[in-house]
Amino acid sequence: MKTPLIRLTPRAAAPSVSPFLYSSFAEHFGRCIYDGIWVGPDSDIPNEDGLRRDTLEALAELSLPAVRWPGGNWAEYYHWRDGIGPPQERPLRYNIEWGIPESNAFGTHEYMRFCQAIGSEPYLVLNVASGTVQEARDWVEYCNSDHDSETVRLRRANGQERPWRVRFWDVGNESWHSGGQFRAQDYVAAYRRYSNKLRMLGTGDRDKASAIRLIACGSCLLYRDWDAEFLAGMKQTPEMLHTVDYISDHIYQGRDLTDREFPDDDHYRLLSELDILEAELRRASALVDAYSTARHPIGLALGEWGTWYKGVWITNRFHQANTLRDALFTACGFHLLHTFAGTLHMANMSMTVNALQCLLQTCGPAAIKTPTYHIFRMYMPHRNGILLESDLVDAPTLPDPEAPARPALSVSATASDDGLFVTVVNADLSAGVETVLLLPDAFTPSSVTSERLTAHDIRAENTPADPDAVSPGPADVEMPVRRRCRLHLPASSVTAVHFKGQWAYPLADIAAQQAQAELDRRARERSETEVKI
Repeated sequence: MKTPLIRLTPRAAAPSVSPFLYSSFAEHFGRCIYDGIWVGPDSDIPNEDGLRRDTLEALAELSLPAVRWPGGNWAEYYHWRDGIGPPQERPLRYNIEWGIPESNAFGTHEYMRFCQAIGSEPYLVLNVASGTVQEARDWVEYCNSDHDSETVRLRRANGQERPWRVRFWDVGNESWHSGGQFRAQDYVAAYRRYSNKLRMLGTGDRDKASAIRLIACGSCLLYRDWDAEFLAGMKQTPEMLHTVDYISDHIYQGRDLTDREFPDDDHYRLLSELDILEAELRRASALVDAYSTARHPIGLALGEWGTWYKGVWITNRFHQANTLRDALFTACGFHLLHTFAGTLHMANMSMTVNALQCLLQTCGPAAIKTPTYHIFRMYMPHRNGILLESDLVDAPTLPDPEAPARPALSVSATASDDGLFVTVVNADLSAGVETVLLLPDAFTPSSVTSERLTAHDIRAENTPADPDAVSPGPADVEMPVRRRCRLHLPASSVTAVHFKGQWAYPLADIAAQQAQAELDRRARERSETEVKI
């Protein structure tokens, strides 16, 4: 049996991986906000003016690039003025969408403090379903402007002298369904009205309106043609296309699967659903490329993604088990997102705390890091890295009856000025793999560090009784010999290898990238025996 080979080569004009692919999403949904992020200043749980201290500390370790808020579907009911001013004077509402009371204790100022505490950029969702253009305009002004107006004076009276300068704004949420039941052509009309009044408020200076980024409602698996119809409608008035900075799709997976006590085959079924995500991203990427211009490129976002299992609903407050299976799915998902780095700017996994595929789960005074959290932390060196080609040669396949040709291994590699970072998933539940990793000829390694995430069972999860059941440990990776090294990849594992070293050319030099890519292409023609250790 041939030894599998992972061959890394530079790409001509290679894109860099946007750090915003590692963003999150927090909605007033289950226990995500209340209990997960906000406990109030009078809570016995240690807090910073009402924000859970353990949540802040754990999320700060991830440096999440952005956290989307307040929804989701709650954004379709949310009126931002309810969440400002003295907490005791804020109105009590009922979150009819998700069946929970809403105290409005966590509002704009609390959210901004949360983002500042964890090092994230704010990303707000405007209420188009039940709000007005004026209400949206006032919120942008409240957050971003420093001129003298009633709205800005109100912000200052509430304790925030300087504007927050929020860049990212969704114009509505899931407008094709609960976000207003719009038809695409109706949303075109609404988007034009909103964007016309919002862009000039980016910084309070019309000449700097580009500081604000407007994100249009995109498609989901039930409304695949929505974004195509929207962009076609916007193009009828060509000068309006420049108001669309990004278009955002929402894609959840695992809806027919259970979160616990699932059969092994369900692990493979979940991975196969990444093919659906890939097809949707390919379709949407081609679409935004077709409507982009040299003067104004349109980017793609994945505003909500992750697993949402069967039976996870209001009755259990949207809590689902977060197992090793979710970690492998997330790792393979990030590898897929990397391949769209030229177009895909942001992805927000749902949710941040306590609901769906969360990063943390709180239980009383404890905050538990989920297996998904550990993948986010392990993959941090990929951010801003320049994407390399990752070729699998003679890779084994998964024992998946529905997709018998699916490789057992998933790989992604990125280059930085001082190193090379490689992540490899072995998704086979029973068979480990010994493979050879071949580094680019243009890279000379000087040191190597590595770690691995795995567990005794694909259903393993972190709990209050065993918070480290699924947590990273060291991986034994030796220094490469002639830029080659062997990797042992246990069954159901994620391995991250970080090489420090020197590149033979400046990574930012496109011409050098192209020349080196050609040299490495020629090197691929060597016989198989020449690349073995």
